[in-house]
Amino acid sequence: MRKTTKRLMILMMPVFILALTLGSLACSGKETPQGTPTPRPGAAPIQAHGVIDYAISAFQMIPVEWQRGRYIDVAAFRDDSSLKAFYDKIYKDVGQNLAATGIDMNKVDNVSFVGGRAAVYSGRLDLSSIRKVLEDGNYTKSTYLDVEIWKSSDAEKGVVALLPPDSVLVTKEYQDTETYISVIKGWGSSMYDNEDVKDVTARLSTNPLRVDITLDGDPNLLATGSTVEKISNATVAMMTLAKFEDDVSAEKGLSDITANFNSWANSWNMVSVENVQIRRFVKATGRAYIADMESPLGYSTYWLH
Repeated sequence: MRKTTKRLMILMMPVFILALTLGSLACSGKETPQGTPTPRPGAAPIQAHGVIDYAISAFQMIPVEWQRGRYIDVAAFRDDSSLKAFYDKIYKDVGQNLAATGIDMNKVDNVSFVGGRAAVYSGRLDLSSIRKVLEDGNYTKSTYLDVEIWKSSDAEKGVVALLPPDSVLVTKEYQDTETYISVIKGWGSSMYDNEDVKDVTARLSTNPLRVDITLDGDPNLLATGSTVEKISNATVAMMTLAKFEDDVSAEKGLSDITANFNSWANSWNMVSVENVQIRRFVKATGRAYIADMESPLGYSTYWLH
């Protein structure tokens, strides 16, 4: 059952994991941060389709120093007959690996992740059932800032944090788990705390299947956002928007943004491709047939366990 109210929440990406021997917080040498945290939305499921606010919620949880992230509306791919083939392939490729940590992929509606470091799965997950699987699977429990963390004795299975009511964070390193939780709890800055990320996100399409945000790049390139949006049963629209320091920097950066977008356009056989400078912004757009899309869920970048 899907909720229709718009609520900010989180998601992100898992990865196979190095094991660190972790006992309690005291053993890790970490201390509870002092002072007053910045209030942030609690972990909650994102169960509606194509609402940019839900993607924003993901970037509110990603540590700003990680500089990039991706949000995907998994349920939209699963529930839409014109997109379901992409979901079916992912389920076949990674469903069993997810099940090993108690995560039922058919109940995952949203994922957000930072390439190779961390992911959050949200939807209709039963945390009590996941906890039982972790207990039976040689995971050791600890807590950090009142968040339940499970670390595997198997170096390939990594660190799992349970985020009530029904989200799960998976990371490669325990330290990344703490960093991510610190941001959720308001002790660190998120990507969305960056004013340029807010500005770019506000100008992206409002019904995305996928959203990417990056902060790294040329010193004069402040932030870049990209979206994939379904516009018919046969086609999707893509957009990249880059914000520069000033108009002159944007003019100089136009060729690089154009080259990068055209590479994407060629791989997806895009049509109606256009690249334009609008003062300090560079905007690139195009359309593609759904049948021509390559890895629209981006799981080849290791977003699943």
